[in-house]
Amino acid sequence: MLFIKMLFKRLLVLAALYQLCRIVFLLFNHLYFPGLTPKGLLTIFYGSIRFDLSAIFYFNAVYILMFLLPFNFRFNRVYRGVAKGIFILVNGVCLIANLADVAYYPFTLRRT
Repeated sequence: MLFIKMLFKRLLVLAALYQLCRIVFLLFNHLYFPGLTPKGLLTIFYGSIRFDLSAIFYFNAVYILMFLLPFNFRFNRVYRGVAKGIFILVNGVCLIANLADVAYYPFTLRRT
């Protein structure tokens, strides 16, 4: 049960980081969205939660599977270190790509 709680907390932090990336994107590129109302902004954030969760589960499928395996080697320090390394590497690349859009968007007016 402890592993499930830790997994849930890490995925929740990831969801918060993706929303933070979206806020940074909108702050830096707000001039490209002149008609954006507060209601429209809430709609964007609400709709993006589903997209973010699917991306998080897709990119972290191996990590989630490693956590859910019902074997005792999950408690091994090396195994946990490898799992943590996979988690940091995969999500670091995803968050960097997400933040790259902040600078990339003004040139192409498209998100990657």
